Amino acid sequence: VYVQETKLPPAEKMMDRMISANPHNRPGRPCIGAQEGMIFSDVRLHIAVALREKNPYAFRPDLFTDDVAPNAEQLDAIAAAKAIAKVRYASRAPLRNANHLQFLPHLAHSLCDLMGGTAIYDRVSGSVWLADELGAELGKNNNANRPALHVNVAWVPGEEGTGHVRTRGLRKRGLPEVETYPVPADQEVIATGLMIKLAHEALRTGELPETQTMSDFDCEFIVELERAGPIRQARIKRKMTT
Repeated sequence: VYVQETKLPPAEKMMDRMISANPHNRPGRPCIGAQEGMIFSDVRLHIAVALREKNPYAFRPDLFTDDVAPNAEQLDAIAAAKAIAKVRYASRAPLRNANHLQFLPHLAHSLCDLMGGTAIYDRVSGSVWLADELGAELGKNNNANRPALHVNVAWVPGEEGTGHVRTRGLRKRGLPEVETYPVPADQEVIATGLMIKLAHEALRTGELPETQTMSDFDCEFIVELERAGPIRQARIKRKMTT
């Protein structure tokens, strides 16, 4: 979270902003319940501040990965920050639930409010948000445990009229990322749509079956994943009807 303040607020203030004073609470629909609130005391949660003067490279979007491309307004927001509030929740074993997916976006926006945040960079999904953009998204729907806030699916052009589709964000559920084998460029829309469905379902369920059947454009497709590797290769086949 790119911020103006150079010190973290007291834990009590963060908890209050997250729970009782959360502006995105709805009657009968609090943003952070008892289960999510327990993450505050979880040793796997780490929050720290990195100053711009000591970490200049963290403020250079040109050093982000190739598939992260902030727009002009986001670049200005990053440039205006004096520090980064770094939030990390890491587990060596896959988690039994997805409470952290609800917790972390609300924590990021709370830090924006308390520390003069300007932008948020999600390193796992490769997403960049303005503070107001994330606030508006949570204002429309305070359920932060949804794929739109956590995963990206992108088409990557290749050579000789081909390309592939890859996911970012599935690691948040302890799953490997997925990348298709090269497909013809004129199949970009179909391949991307199928991978979006696959990624969103994987984030919701925490499961990534080796074979899935999906429908799109009035056709059925079979998506087969390789069994091993930090990135699962996906082969897309059209299901023939008889």
